[in-house]
Amino acid sequence: MSYYDITIAGDYHIYGAFDKYIRKHPDAQIFSQSLKNHLNNSYFNIFNLEDPITISKKKIVKFGPHGKGSSESLIPIKNAGFHAATFATNHTYDYGELGIVQTIKSCEDSGIEIMGVGDNLTSARKIFYKVIDEFNIAFLNYSRKEFNFATNERPGANPLDVINILEDLKIANLNAEYTFLIIHEGGDLCEYPSPAQVRMMRFFAENGASAILIHHSRLVSGYEVYKGIPIFYGLGNLLHITKERKPNGEHFGLLVSFRLLENKKIEFNLFPMELDISNFTVGFARGEKRNNIFEHIASLSNVISNSDELKGKWGKEVIEKKRTQYLVLLSGFPYFFFRILRKLKIAYMLNKVLSRRIKRLLLLQTIIRCESKSEEVDYVISKIIENK
Repeated sequence: MSYYDITIAGDYHIYGAFDKYIRKHPDAQIFSQSLKNHLNNSYFNIFNLEDPITISKKKIVKFGPHGKGSSESLIPIKNAGFHAATFATNHTYDYGELGIVQTIKSCEDSGIEIMGVGDNLTSARKIFYKVIDEFNIAFLNYSRKEFNFATNERPGANPLDVINILEDLKIANLNAEYTFLIIHEGGDLCEYPSPAQVRMMRFFAENGASAILIHHSRLVSGYEVYKGIPIFYGLGNLLHITKERKPNGEHFGLLVSFRLLENKKIEFNLFPMELDISNFTVGFARGEKRNNIFEHIASLSNVISNSDELKGKWGKEVIEKKRTQYLVLLSGFPYFFFRILRKLKIAYMLNKVLSRRIKRLLLLQTIIRCESKSEEVDYVISKIIENK
């Protein structure tokens, strides 16, 4: 078996069915022996801790689901050979300051180092350094901004901010030979990165990142080597027990293993994984499944390399998966209204109905596009929530 310097995995979801299972079976062998062997032949292994580890029942006020799990979830992670967790995710602050404090303590007690989180913005931005084979390696971890991010006044995740990232890349590259950029971002259950996301990641590649890895979408995506810098647009899940309890795209993920070479060169290999939902075990995909995953990744990667094709594929995916969700939010009509239109097979009437609210939609589009207006609306809503 080959030896690797660094191995990075995707999202480890510890809430719901998995939390109940692991509390009853803390010594369960979640990860296969072959996967453990691989990790034991890698010097430093990182996974993404999706949810806080806490006993708190006090949820923050937010839009979207809250996630949390038990400290027992770290037992199989530690036994498998993982050494560190990225914790800049959209769920970092789901249970407030106590959730973050308890998560950090649980990781420390388990011997798991943690990055991407802090008791304020300064500490959340702290660059994580590791010496590997006499190389000093920097790891930068950021998350999309929702209800999760640290500020000067409160704890949270290190927020995805272009200016901050550029500043951090400069500092990291003064102190390290290699800088790994790990970002929690992308469309939920979307295989394609947005054109804007691809443009941003290439910009970071041009400004000092040695490798860029993205998770959050819960699906495996493609990758590219842009001007010598590998960019992985979706690692999928390390483990996610979905409500459906049947095999689907969320039960697959990627390990990416790196060898650090001289002159800041990097080699990497991809290792597809799959979850056996019948017994809650994660192992390497084999045979035809493995081949199918690689073929799918190659197909996605080819699309990402073509900006026009990516725009079309990404746009089609957004329309198919997100249109109704966003129209409910933007139009002001209740969800059952859209269900009735579909049931009666008169969905074509939707555009006529929405045309009567065109000014509302244009105002919302202006707010989204205009940074100053978006910032103003965000501030007003924040004050309303604070007063509530």
